[in-house]
Amino acid sequence: MNGPCAKQTTLAVIMLDGKVLSHGTNYCRRPQEVCPRKGLPTGEGYEMCHEVCEQRGHAEKIACLSLPNM
Repeated sequence: MNGPCAKQTTLAVIMLDGKVLSHGTNYCRRPQEVCPRKGLPTGEGYEMCHEVCEQRGHAEKIACLSLPNM
């Protein structure tokens, strides 16, 4: 099951000449009710996104990984 990040859902879109080439989100394989990073300063604890929530990565990374072969 995939679901939104408890802290903040992000969407990244890669476009070229007005055409959408790819998109990605920071959805999680094991979404949590409360973010395990709650209370941590910005930029800390991202390993918990992967370990606890099974997030594949930031939306931008997922969008890049989803780009078609050109």
